[in-house]
Amino acid sequence: MSSTATSPQSAEAGGRARGPVQMNLAFLCQAIGIGAITAMAALQGSFWIVVPGTLMLLLIVRPRGLRSGWNKVQKRAIWRITGGNLGVNLGWPFAGQLIGIGAASAIMAVGPVSVGLLDDIRARFWKPIWLRGGVLLGIVFVTEPWNGAQFSIWGVLGAACAAWHFWNIPKCLSAFGDDDAKKDRGMLLSNLLAMPVIALVAIVVSAFAGWSWVAGDVTVGSVAATIGKGFFAALFVMVVPILLINRAAKHMKPSTQGVMFAFSPIVSGIVGFIGAHFGLISGNQAISLVNAVGILMVSGFAYWVIRVREGAKAVAGDGTVRVDDGHEQPQAPLVEPKNPWVRPAGGHVTEPDWVTAQRVPADGELLVTHAGTVKITTENGVGVARFPDGCRLAYRKGDLSVEMGSVDGGTFTPGSFTGAQGHGVSDISVVIGGVPVRFSGPVGVDIDLTAGTVELDQRGTVRLGCVTAAE
Repeated sequence: MSSTATSPQSAEAGGRARGPVQMNLAFLCQAIGIGAITAMAALQGSFWIVVPGTLMLLLIVRPRGLRSGWNKVQKRAIWRITGGNLGVNLGWPFAGQLIGIGAASAIMAVGPVSVGLLDDIRARFWKPIWLRGGVLLGIVFVTEPWNGAQFSIWGVLGAACAAWHFWNIPKCLSAFGDDDAKKDRGMLLSNLLAMPVIALVAIVVSAFAGWSWVAGDVTVGSVAATIGKGFFAALFVMVVPILLINRAAKHMKPSTQGVMFAFSPIVSGIVGFIGAHFGLISGNQAISLVNAVGILMVSGFAYWVIRVREGAKAVAGDGTVRVDDGHEQPQAPLVEPKNPWVRPAGGHVTEPDWVTAQRVPADGELLVTHAGTVKITTENGVGVARFPDGCRLAYRKGDLSVEMGSVDGGTFTPGSFTGAQGHGVSDISVVIGGVPVRFSGPVGVDIDLTAGTVELDQRGTVRLGCVTAAE
């Protein structure tokens, strides 16, 4: 009898291969699910996606503490995500009918591609700016505004609402730091908040417009078919894709996961074309040669934009970081340069001002000041403690010094501190090896007192206090 063993290297390679497959399966499921409701009124399709989908996710995930443990920044992020959920769940089915699943997905790709555009403009990082122009040109080919039979301004607006959601999500999720469980709870809570609004809009508008929820005569069979189609759409648009993307994230780097979203328009376009050909999908699913070229342009340029931006973040190999004068500058010691849009503080100071604490912290100390009282925490700590909004913070470890003027909802547990820089307050002042830099709020902050590292989550993670390999 012989036996075989799988090496860790081959297992890791298998995991890397599964990630992209799971991502594309998620896109395929979403396109099929949207296609399943194209014969319904769009608002009724939104109802079936959100209401059963959210309830099924609640049963599967069974989260705890949905309404507790949020600081002010995170609460604002949850409400913003709720607004995005309204846009995507009301706009996507509408656009899928009027301009087609592939065209809607192409317009929605503009959302994630637009993330960081203002940062690129401020940094004069021209290449991804011009590449986004290629994405927009592809959108023109996809929608054919000169073709009255193909073009629908309402379909474009519906897809644009969905695109805003995908631009909004990365910015909002930064409020939760690196806590994936908290991100999932925040997303689920936002779905719960959006669910009654979407349900009410669908029911009221259908009643006033006289839309029937059942195709044809109302019989047991037709009602069962409608409910079955609705639950199918909920599973394929919301539940299964979320589970697949979460599983894929375990096998993929964030940069690779971001690149995969560029392929969603191609998958959706193929599903729409095949589904319409066999009469399985309703609505305007026709794809001309010009449309096909446009979809390929959107995916290609979106892929290029994401690759260029991720490549700029992973510049550890040449020891440089990009600052806002557009030139390459020497890398400050102890910085893992995942975010190239750090702006220098200027001047010749070698330490922060230390105005936030009553004294300079000793090595390895974290000082949190509130109403004149200084709370000293170290690696061992004194148990779990929560700090009110508006605290001031100072931390020092080796060559790293960090100062924050206002912390929203900071929480200390032995060995770590998690919080966020508040809105409308002064920058975070950081000195690394004698080199000063500043980070504008709001910024998520995660301090590991054991490792002596500080992670600032501002449109991408910046890790201070250690050097690791670039992604």
